[in-house]
Amino acid sequence: MEAERLEAVAAESQAIADEALAEWRTLVLQRFPLAVPYLDRLQGDLGLFLKGIMRRHGAEAGLLLYPESEEAQDLYVPDPVRSGEEGGLERDMSAG
Repeated sequence: MEAERLEAVAAESQAIADEALAEWRTLVLQRFPLAVPYLDRLQGDLGLFLKGIMRRHGAEAGLLLYPESEEAQDLYVPDPVRSGEEGGLERDMSAG
């Protein structure tokens, strides 16, 4: 029963994500006439950017919940804008 509920929630979440991405693609094409291969590449870059944001916020949440956890500390990469570091986002993207 729980597995079915989780599958339904996942399907609903995927449908919302697909709709948001379709709206984003439409907006980008309206503002910037791009060929589809360029839009696909831009979409890939967007995915990498969002993964980096999610990774950073997840690590921050882990540090708030478990400040003594070495694993949480290893995952956390400071925000380069707030910390004055260079290359923070690139480090996030190359981290896997």
